[in-house]
This record gives sequence, structure tokens and C-alpha cells, in this order.
Amino acid sequence: MSRKYLKRNFWILFSIDIVSLSIVFFSSYWVRMDLSYLLKNFTTIVWGLPLVLFFKLVFLFKFDLYSGMWRYTGIKDFINLIKATTASFCFVLVVAYLPLNFILVSRSVSIIDFVLGIMVLGGVRVSARIYFDYMNGTSEDSGKKRLLIVGAGDAGEKILRDILKNKGLSYFVAGFLDDDKKKIGHKIHGVPVLDCIARVKKIAKENMIDELILATPSADKKEFRRIVDICKASGVKYLIIPSLNEMMSKKVGLSSARKLSYEDLLGRSSVKLDSQKVSHFLTNKVVLVTGAGGSIGSELCRQIAVFKPKKLLLFDIAESPLYHIDMELTDNIPYLDVEPIVGDVKDKEHLLKIFAKYHPEIVFHAAAYKHVPMMEIQPWKAIENNMMGTKSLVEVAEEFAVKNFILISTDKAVNPTSIMGASKKLAELVVLNKNNKESKFSVVRFGNVLGSVGSVIPLFEKQIAKGGPLTVTHPDIVRYFMTIPEASLLVLQAAELNTGGDIFVLDMGKQIKIDKIAREMIRFFGFEPDKDIEVKYIGLRPGEKLYEELNAKFENLEVTSHPKINVVKTSKPRPLQGKDFSELKTATAEQNDLKLRQVVKKILPEYNFKIIGEK
Repeated sequence: MSRKYLKRNFWILFSIDIVSLSIVFFSSYWVRMDLSYLLKNFTTIVWGLPLVLFFKLVFLFKFDLYSGMWRYTGIKDFINLIKATTASFCFVLVVAYLPLNFILVSRSVSIIDFVLGIMVLGGVRVSARIYFDYMNGTSEDSGKKRLLIVGAGDAGEKILRDILKNKGLSYFVAGFLDDDKKKIGHKIHGVPVLDCIARVKKIAKENMIDELILATPSADKKEFRRIVDICKASGVKYLIIPSLNEMMSKKVGLSSARKLSYEDLLGRSSVKLDSQKVSHFLTNKVVLVTGAGGSIGSELCRQIAVFKPKKLLLFDIAESPLYHIDMELTDNIPYLDVEPIVGDVKDKEHLLKIFAKYHPEIVFHAAAYKHVPMMEIQPWKAIENNMMGTKSLVEVAEEFAVKNFILISTDKAVNPTSIMGASKKLAELVVLNKNNKESKFSVVRFGNVLGSVGSVIPLFEKQIAKGGPLTVTHPDIVRYFMTIPEASLLVLQAAELNTGGDIFVLDMGKQIKIDKIAREMIRFFGFEPDKDIEVKYIGLRPGEKLYEELNAKFENLEVTSHPKINVVKTSKPRPLQGKDFSELKTATAEQNDLKLRQVVKKILPEYNFKIIGEK
């Protein structure tokens, strides 16, 4: 017998069960016969009690009815209780009563005893649960924050369940709000749905609410902004549950609640994934993600992990971000077989060893230099990493017959004015020219992602924290935006659609003015643009365009089976010659800015460049 059975609480529970089962045993005679019969034959009846008690208690032990705490009694405990009483009834029936021809106890009494036993033992445990829940609700709630959950759906229910399960949390849920009129007036785990969301201010005041939790992860951008505006107007502090895309690899609970960020208002779209097809594509496969520590790469890893790959290889040249994503996946998804690899996509010898050891079947190539102005200063680094590195990886993937290879590209590759964009266009051509029967090589192209390292929104947040000014390059500059989880999920869906030689273009919606974002962010943090915080125009940076394009004029877009994924239908991509690679390699090695750009221009006539310092 283990130590937990020897604790004080065990003996209390054990004693209560002995008394309860004894009462049930005698009550069964009283119900079946009458009180006079029970008193007249009491001595004879008592002889059957030890036999019944012994077998019932043995099976209660066997089905683990004394290892838990009665204050947390749940459905699993009731199932185990029914199993234990049924097993003991059958055992006593076969081993004891039948051989003795029911001398010690009658058949009808044993059946009544079986039914009453379940009712009484279950009732005792429920009573304990109700008592402790009531005591916690009355004596402890006075010192807790009073919480109102906005949204009485699955997410809201899970938040409530999380709070009820963890009595140490400093929250008491006073009620729900929901716009579904059918839910209003009903209860979820005993907590009422009080009213519609529009009346949050009134309900919060009447119920002395300290905090709101917005549990509406499936709300679209328009609806979510409406809910946020209503909650903000109430004057009550509020937290949000992230969107479904953001939570795909995480459990919904109180721990997932966080403060509202501007990205939530800008990009709250939910992606509907064909999970069955993506699961078939990824499950039990060896998957390699390059740039695994980056914004897109790390989110790809999180989403891939949900589909249980055979092995997930995290490849990155940057040690610290690689460590962080490795630790995150290891901690959150213990069943995942994950392998972090510090490496450089330009190091072909190292790539050969990795592919020989692990034999990846699917490769997501997200590693790249992406910072436009920085690459304008050192253009050879963009070509060396983004184009030459892709070439090395593609050649190794082809040698080892990788089944699917997906290059993560950018809208800056279309009619590029930056060397970064041109290097990504060259990388696209490298990938698209490598298709064969065994391996499918394709490209997924999209615009800016919200919250990525070096993007405009984190920059604006830092500038607001310093009191401004917010620096906007041009009053008319516009960009496409998409959340990182949304983009990553669509990349997985596009990869599943891969037939080889495809350029998939994600539907980014409408372009948004950066100036508008700057001014909305200032208001979001409670200030007035140009009054409290200045918006300053600093001019276009080297290689920067006023607007981006997701496809060139000669690239005709066609819809796929997914509404947010289009595919480019054009003639066969222009081939890259050995001479192109040798000239690029020479100019890169020489670090000759003008010569390198001229070589790129010769290969890509659409590349429109300007040397830094030129007017």
C-alpha cells in the first residue's frame, strides 16, 4: 500500500465509506422486507456484512477511489465508482453467494444493496464537492477579483473551467455576456449568462466587476473591434484571448489571456484550414525548417508540431532564437521529436551531412536576410545568403530526393527596387527551375507580417514609449499586412497544394497606409497624433517603394481550392545559366556594389536600382 493511503484524509474517507456501506447493507433489508424482519434476524444478517464490506472496499481500492480528493470529485471518479461496485457485486455473486445458495443474503437484497451503494457513495462524494465549492465561493471570493467573461462560447467555458479547477487563482467569475439571445438567462457550470455585450458597462457596475476577459477568438476584425470599443468605453480593465490562429498550438485557458495589442485590431482574421489534408501531408514526416528561430520560421514550427511530424528539424544560424524555439516546443509539446541544428544554408558540406543523417521529406525554407535598407548597404550579403544559400539548399534537397520543398518569398520580389527583393526573385527562379518527378519545388509569396522583428509596428511601439516622434517614410506609403499565425497556416495549406513549379500568392486583403497605422497606434495608447506625439515624415529609404505588388503584370493569378491562396499561371520560368551564377559569384566575392547590381539587372531586367548616394 502506498504512502498516500496512510495519510489522515484517507482514514477519514475510508471510515466514512465503511459506515455508509454498512448503512446501505442494512437499509437494503429494510427496503426489501421491513423493519421488524431486520430486527428479528439482525444476528444472522450481521454475518453477511463483513463479506460484503471486504469485497466492496477491495474493489474501491482497486479502482483508485481513495487516491484523489473528494473536493475535486469528477465524472471519472463516478465512472470508477460504478466500475468498482459492479465488479464487487459480480465477484461476491459468483464467489460467495452462488456457492452458498444465498444463505447469508437474498438475491433481491443484493441487487438493492448494489443500487443503493452507488447512490450513497456517489452522494457522499458529491456532497463533499458541493461543500468545498460553496465554502470557496463564500469565504474566499471576497478577496478575489470579480471577473466578467465576454463571450459564452467554448473559449469562455474553458476559461471558467480553468478558474473553477484552480482555487488558488485570484478570480471569481460573476457572469458571462454574449450576443446570442438564446444563451442569456442560462448558466454555464452554475455561472449565469447575464446580458448582451453592448450592456457591459451597466452589468460591470451592477456586479462590481474588477476585470473583463474577452473570450471571442473566432470574431472577425470588424466584430472584434466593436467588442473592444464597447469594453474600452466601460472603463473596466480587460484582457483578451488570442485569435484561433494564434492559439492553434496552445490550449485555451486563463493563462492564454493577455493585454490587447494593436496587431489584434489590425489583423484578426481567422484562417480555415483543411486540417485533414494538412495532417496527411505532415503527420509522421521528417520536416526541416530553415530560419526556424525567425518570426515566420518559429511560427511554422509551432503549427507543424500540432500535426505530429515524425521529426522536426530546426535549422538556424542564430543560436539564441534557435534555443528559444527549441525550449518552447520541448516544454509545450513533450511528445514532439525535435532537433535543433545550428547551421548556415550557404554551407553545402554541412547540409549534405544533415540530409544524409535525417533524410528530411519536407523542407520549408524561411531563412533569409529581409531588412531592405541594411541589404542596400551590403548588397553582396543579400545575394550570397538569399540566392546562393537557396541554391545550395535546393541542390542538396534534389540530391536526396526531398518530396516537397517550399520557399518562403516576399512581395518585394515583384518588380524589385531593392537588392533584397531582387535576391528573393533570384531565389524563386532557382527553386522553380529544379522540379522533377521525385521532388516538388514551389514558392509561397506574401507581404509584411505583423509584429515580426524589424517591422513597423514594434518600431512604432518603441517610439511611442519614448514620447515620439513616429517616423513614417512617406505620407502615401502603403503595405500589405497579415498576422504571423495566419501567414504560417496558409503556407502549410499551400505546401499541401504543391504540384511542383507553383508560385502561391496569399490573399493579403487591401494595402494599408503606414501613416494611418501610425496615427491609430498613437490613439490606441491614449494620445493624440501631432498634439501629444508627432508623426514625422523622413523620406523613402534606399530600395523602398511607395507600394508593393504581389504579382507582376505577366503573372496571371488563378484561385485554388482555398479562398485565401492563389496560384500564378505563367509560362515556364526563365532558366538561370551557369554563366549567371559565375558572374554573381564573382561580383559577390569582389563586393563590388555597382558591378553586382549590373549583373543582377542583366538577369532580371525588371530590377530598378539606385546606388546609395546617387541622386
